[in-house]
Amino acid sequence: LNEIGETMEYNQKLWTVFVAEAMNEEHPLPQNVKNNIASLGLFVFKRTKDVLIDTTPEKILTLVEINRNIAAGLMKQVK
Repeated sequence: LNEIGETMEYNQKLWTVFVAEAMNEEHPLPQNVKNNIASLGLFVFKRTKDVLIDTTPEKILTLVEINRNIAAGLMKQVK
């Protein structure tokens, strides 16, 4: 469970950066995209808490899928 806790903490830090940037009025992303990132971040924070309270593979898989989709979207923008 300690590894899961450390992983969840790291993921939460990552999403804290995403949400902070989404809240930055000077960031060039369109407002609707920033709103979506902020909403998704709030979901991630809630799900992280749920995982730490009651760890199940399904709850973890949801976070993994979100992160993979975000990473895939970012990779498309880089190419």
